[in-house]
Amino acid sequence: MFKNKSLGTKIISGYLVLIIFVAIIGLVGYKGIRIIAKSLHTVGNEEAPVVDMANEMKLSLMVARNAMEEYKAATATIATDDVSSLDDIKKSYTRAIEDFDMFLDAIVKGAALSDGTIVIKTDNEKLASMALRTDDLHNNKFQVSAAKMMELGNNLIQRSEDAEKAMEGMESIYYEVFDDASLLEKMIAKEISERTEAGNVGEKALAILKEEVPLADMANELKIALAQTRIILEEFIQVRDPKRLEQLEKEYKVKIEHFDQNADAILNGATIDGTVIFATDNKDIRTAVEKMDENHTEFRKQADKLMNAHKAICIAGINTDLAMEQLDKYGDQANDMLGKVEELAGFEMESAKNTGAAAVKLSITWIIVTLCIAVISGLLIGIFLTRAITKLVNLGYIFTGGDAADRRRKVLYLTEKGVDICNEVRPVMDAKGREFEEVLTMKELKSYYKIMEKLQKKAKLMLEDI
Repeated sequence: MFKNKSLGTKIISGYLVLIIFVAIIGLVGYKGIRIIAKSLHTVGNEEAPVVDMANEMKLSLMVARNAMEEYKAATATIATDDVSSLDDIKKSYTRAIEDFDMFLDAIVKGAALSDGTIVIKTDNEKLASMALRTDDLHNNKFQVSAAKMMELGNNLIQRSEDAEKAMEGMESIYYEVFDDASLLEKMIAKEISERTEAGNVGEKALAILKEEVPLADMANELKIALAQTRIILEEFIQVRDPKRLEQLEKEYKVKIEHFDQNADAILNGATIDGTVIFATDNKDIRTAVEKMDENHTEFRKQADKLMNAHKAICIAGINTDLAMEQLDKYGDQANDMLGKVEELAGFEMESAKNTGAAAVKLSITWIIVTLCIAVISGLLIGIFLTRAITKLVNLGYIFTGGDAADRRRKVLYLTEKGVDICNEVRPVMDAKGREFEEVLTMKELKSYYKIMEKLQKKAKLMLEDI
């Protein structure tokens, strides 16, 4: 059927085919470039900043956790000298929290950061949801645990101060009691010496041995019990194990009871470990014992305060450790969730890369196929033109001649027979042309002629370059 078409129809059809395939090449190339550009935009402008923000959030979370570790250390009993650094630690923690929130808002809402980084609001619903869940965990659990830990830390500082005051009070009264016991020991020794000098060997000496020597032993036992009590207290404030604390407290009470028992024996008499203790009738010794007992009662009050303060410190320390464990737990959960945010952003980046690579491959394939078809079409058009020219030459309508300016060129000339045919055909062609132009407005015709003129000039230039 195509064989029966006119030469003009064949040539126009060939050129139309070429134009169509050129348009296809342009369209495919344009579409491929758009897809690649979108992929590059997704990777470079959308997802890469999201990954950066997730990393920055992880870093801020780590800074906040480190700040709480420092706070815990600074508020520990053994580090009360570090209290002055708490304000700086709080500032570091607050900055980390603010940075976390800023980077989270950049992911969810988009932002222009102070360093010039532009973060586009994510359109990935899963990623946005995961980021918001992380923010909820960060606000309602991590920060709550941090606030509780700081409160417990401050309480720990107060308890430590109470313990220090109680220790100072205990030590102060301890030396008074110890001095009282030493004085009592000297007074009893003096009485033994005086009675020995005044008495005869025999019944008097026996009375001294029965009455005064046991009193001297009691005075010595008082000093020993007091010293042992202090040793127990010093160990008590160094221990944190609840079982050991309980054991030491029992030992402390035994020593306190032992001291009171010895003091009471001096004043009222008693039988201790099979030894009969006679109550002293020396007013000065009795006054000294009563004063010592009063001071010892105050010593016991201060010691009780010290132990209670230390037990409170231990409880606060345990609670602080538990709060820190909770904070670390929520910190780990938030860190894992941020890892998922990174994974989702990474998946988007990988998907965009794959889409871009597929677009490049498809575009190249279409361009190659289209170029092959265009080349084939061009060859067919050349064959059609060659055959048409040969046929016109054979019919006597045209003849070929050389070009004096360029011997490589062949110029087609009309014969007289060809001119006659043209004169016959021209009125018909003009009429058809006018009929063809009737569908266009004057403005459209001017544009058409202007375009054709430009194309003719370009074609002439191209022919001159051949």
